Amino acid sequence: MQSLMLTANLFGIFNLKVTNYITTTVKKFCEENNIKYIQCGANSLESLGLNLKEFPTAYYNISGFPNDQHYRFLRYLELNKVKYINSVNSEIVADDKMLSYLELKYNGIEVVDTISLGQIFDNSQDNIIEQIEDLIGYPCVIKPTKLGLGMGVVKCDNKYQLSEILGLIFATDSRKYGSINYNNFIVQKFVLSTFGQKYRFVLFKDTPLVWAHHRNTQGYWKVNYATTTERELSDPPNSIVDLGIKIHDILNLNFSGMDFHVCQDKFIINEINPIPSLEILDKIYNKKIIEYVLKNLFINN
Repeated sequence: MQSLMLTANLFGIFNLKVTNYITTTVKKFCEENNIKYIQCGANSLESLGLNLKEFPTAYYNISGFPNDQHYRFLRYLELNKVKYINSVNSEIVADDKMLSYLELKYNGIEVVDTISLGQIFDNSQDNIIEQIEDLIGYPCVIKPTKLGLGMGVVKCDNKYQLSEILGLIFATDSRKYGSINYNNFIVQKFVLSTFGQKYRFVLFKDTPLVWAHHRNTQGYWKVNYATTTERELSDPPNSIVDLGIKIHDILNLNFSGMDFHVCQDKFIINEINPIPSLEILDKIYNKKIIEYVLKNLFINN
């Protein structure tokens, strides 16, 4: 049963499609404040019908990590003074878990032990497992570098589970599944004290908007919007505010949602989401985050 669950959890991401969903609250805010904006998804550029002689006030990027066409398009808008939440250059680094870990570690920020499968793929699968055991150990977590909401994240407690998941990844036909291949997965140390809990910090520039302790009360190790059953909001510690601002400065971000774990009585950054869903944040935290962020970026700026 555990084997089937691991396989299903990982294999589910191979059928993922990027969609340009309608963020109705953002659209309503922009219409009420006479903001001419476009909403960008990686597979939707041809349907925008944008007249490049009449630039919008702002764009709202909802696609996550962009493909080449999407990147060129957003940079073209930015260089023509179209406003944005985060620059696409900043999103490229922050939205890639391995790139962001490397950037933060280089700048002196403590991160969870992490390696990329692409670093060690020149060996046999047995040698890869040995290196993961030496560098990371068990339990470990395998996760895609560019997805969110816990999609494709798998915890391996032993060599058998790790071998099974690696076999599935390496056997995947990259021609069929595009960017879903070994090079787009990382292996991360699973810290036992983080089982079933995390802290989410939402920061706009240097202003804290949310500090929430998420707990899964169903006995499951993973915590995300789908599994969390308890959220406790409070004021963030000063050390978290200072660390969040430093991370924003390093990655050149205006807005993000950061996940922290408690490891040996101190907070360690687990991952950064530079494109958190504004509507989800408004809903689960009961705060007017959409209004605050968009007003400060698209009106007051």
